[in-house]
Amino acid sequence: EITGGTVINNNVFSGCENLTTITLHNTITTIGDWAFSACSSLREIILPNSIKNIGEGAFYNCSSLTNITIDEDNTDYKSIDGNLYNIKGTNLIRYAIGKKDTSFTIPDTVVCIHNGAFSGANNLTEVTIPNGLTEIRNDAFMNCRNLTTITIPNSVKNISKYAFVNTKLKTAVFENAEGWISNAKAVSSAQLKNPSLAAKLLKDGNSLTKE
Repeated sequence: EITGGTVINNNVFSGCENLTTITLHNTITTIGDWAFSACSSLREIILPNSIKNIGEGAFYNCSSLTNITIDEDNTDYKSIDGNLYNIKGTNLIRYAIGKKDTSFTIPDTVVCIHNGAFSGANNLTEVTIPNGLTEIRNDAFMNCRNLTTITIPNSVKNISKYAFVNTKLKTAVFENAEGWISNAKAVSSAQLKNPSLAAKLLKDGNSLTKE
């Protein structure tokens, strides 16, 4: 258990390979950027109701992580099936990448996949995105090395750069291939209607925005 103070500083436990379980005391309000990144043996982290701010990449590349638990009285974050969301369930912040599941269905409440949310989830081959999601942020699926297929629903308006870099994406189905812009240039709807060409566009790290 980590006790004392209110802030866990940036990078402070990054690369601590012997950590397996972390419980934070209920005085802690802030977890800094990359605070527990690359803790390769970390399987579970238990967060108190006092947590108000979780920094960028706080649990990045924790390859054994299967469960993020949050006190049910927390008013800013919640856990669903061991994954981290904002309290409204609209932002999927971190998928626990040590899970053995090969497929995952994002809850219907989610409208945004956070930066790096699935990064390093090597067991996933398929992720189902709900119609209602609008934004896929930077690095969202980066380094998901076995991800082969994705469907981009009509509701998606923005796919940030590097979202699908270092995946095995072979098929990307855009439910609406019209009106997309990449690097300030219009993208041919014929390209996005071709699942393999669309997959290559995403794998190459291009950002896409719908007009």
